[in-house]
Amino acid sequence: MKPTNNGKPSNTEQTANAAQAKEANAILDIPAVAQRTLGKHWQPLTPAQQQEFIALLEQLLTKVAYPKSAEFFYGLEIHFAKETITGQRAVVRTTVKHPKEGLVSVDYRLVQAGSSWHVQDILLDDVSLVANLQSQFNKIITEKNYAELLRRMHDKLNE
Repeated sequence: MKPTNNGKPSNTEQTANAAQAKEANAILDIPAVAQRTLGKHWQPLTPAQQQEFIALLEQLLTKVAYPKSAEFFYGLEIHFAKETITGQRAVVRTTVKHPKEGLVSVDYRLVQAGSSWHVQDILLDDVSLVANLQSQFNKIITEKNYAELLRRMHDKLNE
């Protein structure tokens, strides 16, 4: 995924970014990420609400998270450090040298589903994407409600 110039990607960049986002979404286990980010708030939702949340999270990742990551990591070399497999779970450790941030560790937590592996969490310098989102989502739901979380997510998509 290429970063955008002034927020306005060319048609070619849009096509390439959409293809890469689709690839990222196929690797990232979005339903599992969605369930884990909502934590205890997942079970009370109806199946339709759960599907709505999964779709909304996928849209946000595609529109907000992936482009920001592309901007941060663009042109950097990723160095494979170590892979640890325990049963159907694995951790792949990588590092990148960023000109401003220095050495950044990027760890991928994966789970095996059949013959393929899917990412269930990404840690940047030991900060979990899932835990970070869960903390934010839980705060909004606890202080307000689930509808407020959805409203904020939709607002973010419409920015």
